[in-house]
Amino acid sequence: MSYPSSQLRFIDIAQTPKGFSLLAPLSGEILPLNVLLQPLLNHGLSGEGVAIHLSANKLLAPFDGVVSELPASCHRIQLTANNGIKLLIALPPSTRQLMGQGFNRQVTEQQNISKGQTLFTFNLQQLQQLHEQQYPGQPCYAAVLITNSDKVGQLFASKRKVTAGEDVLLTVLGKKAAKQTVAPNKTLSKTATKAPSPPTKAP
Repeated sequence: MSYPSSQLRFIDIAQTPKGFSLLAPLSGEILPLNVLLQPLLNHGLSGEGVAIHLSANKLLAPFDGVVSELPASCHRIQLTANNGIKLLIALPPSTRQLMGQGFNRQVTEQQNISKGQTLFTFNLQQLQQLHEQQYPGQPCYAAVLITNSDKVGQLFASKRKVTAGEDVLLTVLGKKAAKQTVAPNKTLSKTATKAPSPPTKAP
């Protein structure tokens, strides 16, 4: 899968169709996947979704469901919605180096979660400083991906900046509903769609 994918469309909020809404789990600017450093994520090989330029320190539940996976490092979390949609939220690659330091986990694996519930908080400044040391000049992006996107017909994003727990990040349509929905696809700015330069780790 390459970006942009025909599954994901950026549209005006007034044109957003009715579907399954994913509340924004993180706050920040929405960008295409190809800004990410990780090849499996920036080519959409792990699923379809968006990147978020982090601006706050909370990660919230985007829907009612269950925590499928949450490693001690908190560098990623996998969630399953009650309707079967599987979501991967991956923080910047430098997060793994912190080994959970600065993170306050408020849930455990296999725990039921409610939409808008705080799953964990983290020290954003600490993460940004470490990320800058390892990947100079590369912003702190998180990825929000639907990993079983083969079961999804269409994804819609209508906002360029979101606040966790307040704004809808993505609207999901099943394959049958997607065939009946036609909405124009808005192109992101050239600066937003430009792939990042190969990262150079600091000595």
